Amino acid sequence: MKSVAFGKAVQTIGEEAFNYCGSIASISIPASVTSIGASAFGGCDSLTSITVNQSNKTYDSRSNCNAIIETKTNTLIAGCGNTVIPNTVKEIGESAFYSNDGLKKLTIPNSVTKIGSWAFAFCDYLESVTLPNSLITIDSYAFEDCSKLNGVTIPSSVKTIGNEAFYGCRALTSIHIPASVTYIGGQQFSWCSGLTGITVDKNNTVYDSRNNCNALIETQTNALMSGCVNTVIPNTVKEIAEYAFCNQKSLESIVIPDSVTKIGSGAFYNCSSLKSITIPASVKEMTSYTFRYCDNLTIYGYKGTYAEEFAANNSIPFVALGSNPGVICGDADGDGKVTILDATTIQRHIAELETKSYVKAAADADNDGMVTILDATAIQRHIAELPAYEGIGKKV
Repeated sequence: MKSVAFGKAVQTIGEEAFNYCGSIASISIPASVTSIGASAFGGCDSLTSITVNQSNKTYDSRSNCNAIIETKTNTLIAGCGNTVIPNTVKEIGESAFYSNDGLKKLTIPNSVTKIGSWAFAFCDYLESVTLPNSLITIDSYAFEDCSKLNGVTIPSSVKTIGNEAFYGCRALTSIHIPASVTYIGGQQFSWCSGLTGITVDKNNTVYDSRNNCNALIETQTNALMSGCVNTVIPNTVKEIAEYAFCNQKSLESIVIPDSVTKIGSGAFYNCSSLKSITIPASVKEMTSYTFRYCDNLTIYGYKGTYAEEFAANNSIPFVALGSNPGVICGDADGDGKVTILDATTIQRHIAELETKSYVKAAADADNDGMVTILDATAIQRHIAELPAYEGIGKKV
């Protein structure tokens, strides 16, 4: 099927109606059509000609643009490899160019304020796109898996970048976040394995790339959201977000500073060349997916810390850098002080109940080489100022 000719009575073309009809070269929308669903012509790789009957009151293909435009809203809802976007279009609609392998380069005019979700997703041969200074929103998944996309400049007008907006853009080498951006969704640059540089305008009040760290950091929370092969994590970062370094296949080694307390799920997912990571005693939270498919990894850390326990539980080689310099005897929950909560933590650990945090090296409060209920008792006696092991409350 190389062309589609709709009957004069057709009023509705449903969502994904002709999805992945790869041989269709031309489409002509009759005057009768009043509704066209999202991605109605997504994946039509051979599509080179799109026209709308001039008598259609809902849609048009103004200026011979080779696209379908919703007349009332000036939203481009379907395009092809030959589309030239008119300068009257205000929005690129949801899935407008979805999986169109005929699209290689595109200039978006200064009238456009929004790029909808999935608008250019899976356009495997899209190499460059020029974004206008009128653009405010890049919606979720807008350029997901545009694997050859290597030239993107985010204009200083953009305020919102949605979830996974550039996910899987493996040819991207650098990204700059302007001062105007106030919201960036999760996993925005995950699987961008070619990234070597990430910068944020110094006047941005929500995000930063402090100390030229080559990373995207949420300023208020000190959470590192995205990193790359050249990232040096600043010692003010408190959290490595989920999938922050996902699929950074050139990353071989990284040091986590002792300001970090959490490394999110999938943070280093599929970093297949990652050989060493140094994890400080401050880190208390990771998941089994944090280092998923990091098959060559060795964790470096201190004895008796969460990092050592995590490595053992997840069958990851561990190299001790020495005794943990920050461990306080009796501080079983690792909050920096000895309280009744530490006795409770030990009791829950012995009973194999969940604990928020557990520092094995600190839990041996009676210094007999084992963690038993007697350690909880020793802490209780220490708090009550009764005779107990004199090392409780002191660094191990």
